[in-house]
Amino acid sequence: MTAVKRAALLVVTAVSLYLVGPAILDVFSSWDEVSGLDPFLLQLIVIATGASFACQWALLRITLRERRWTNVVTSQLAATAASRVVPGGGAAGNALQYAMLVRGGTPP
Repeated sequence: MTAVKRAALLVVTAVSLYLVGPAILDVFSSWDEVSGLDPFLLQLIVIATGASFACQWALLRITLRERRWTNVVTSQLAATAASRVVPGGGAAGNALQYAMLVRGGTPP
């Protein structure tokens, strides 16, 4: 890899960390509040969140008539992450999800 490509990747990484940094710091600053939760309730929260994601993936998989779970799961997770970070929010996330699904073999 040439030095120019490495420098470009370093710049992209620095800009990404600059954009995502405040959200990461916000999550880490609330860690003390999580440690004060009842362990049973914390388990229920994790299970409910996991079930919510699984239901979203199953519904999207049925709607798209997609046999593979990986296309649906990865596109949904990437779209959710992008919609929280990228300017444009939900529109940018949906565009990313559509592009990932089409690249993964789902008919447009």
